[in-house]
Amino acid sequence: AQRPVAVVGTQWWWSPYKDAIHDFLRRYDLPVFLNGGARGALPPDDPRFFRLCRSKALGNGHPIAALLGIRALEHAATTVSATGSFWLNSAPMAAAVATLTRARQADLLTSMTAAGSAFQQGLRDQASAHGLVVSVSGPATMPFMTFDGDDDFDVARVWAAACAERGVYLHPTHNWFLSAAHSPAIISRVLDATDLAFGRVAAWS
Repeated sequence: AQRPVAVVGTQWWWSPYKDAIHDFLRRYDLPVFLNGGARGALPPDDPRFFRLCRSKALGNGHPIAALLGIRALEHAATTVSATGSFWLNSAPMAAAVATLTRARQADLLTSMTAAGSAFQQGLRDQASAHGLVVSVSGPATMPFMTFDGDDDFDVARVWAAACAERGVYLHPTHNWFLSAAHSPAIISRVLDATDLAFGRVAAWS
């Protein structure tokens, strides 16, 4: 290909060579699109990383989306035809303007990032205290966690079920999403549940 792009999906999670993505992209200097379980494989400020902003965040649930990219791909993007079914609806656009205005005024990204970082560190500390080895990855607002050696997510399912019993839903095989509703008090309550779930895993394993 004259202008190649790397697309990395959920298969990345099952690869025994996860770290190879960094060497591969650095060697060939490829722009990369991450999807599914590969979200979080690169830091959000990586210059090769372009990403999708979906409707849940942009319009607070209304059908609207925006594709964001790096400046180096701007010209190439203008040569590609694209279509969609809801780009010209006025209500979602008004919802997006209201959502973005509110997000800027209240600096919601900062509070969500702080909440997500506290959640991620809490998971690491709890797992360590229970003698478990985990990998907590992804941006702070879109974290995920895997257990060492848990290739089939069996341990993750036990952990997630224990969390659900305590009113906390964390998908065992898909990354999670934070919102502005996740206050420090909510994160504390979630970590109470995850701590008990780690105890369940330690006893089960």
